[in-house]
Amino acid sequence: MAIDLTQPGPRPAFGGDTAVGTTCTQIRVPAWSRVTLFADGAVYVFNGVDDGAAVPGPTARKALSADQAAQGYPLQVGGRVAGATYATLCVAAQADTVAVEVVVEHSDVRS
Repeated sequence: MAIDLTQPGPRPAFGGDTAVGTTCTQIRVPAWSRVTLFADGAVYVFNGVDDGAAVPGPTARKALSADQAAQGYPLQVGGRVAGATYATLCVAAQADTVAVEVVVEHSDVRS
């Protein structure tokens, strides 16, 4: 199930999911956002995959150890998904399930 942080309002905005599995959990944020991703276990971070889809191969994902994920992984998310008002990134557990928290620190609205 996607984590949706696209709602307007003050920043930072917080959201998460306590049961991210080994398929894509899509994270939807305003386009041009600066986000930090936290997790309590090892995860993959990637993009271009639908919610619930399989994790792409090693050249199309970033693997974070449990320690790296616990410290927070900062990302700058680019433009909008075609036909949508938001941008996306994806996260998946490397094994079992993990709890994920996402912080949208800044949104730079562009046309």
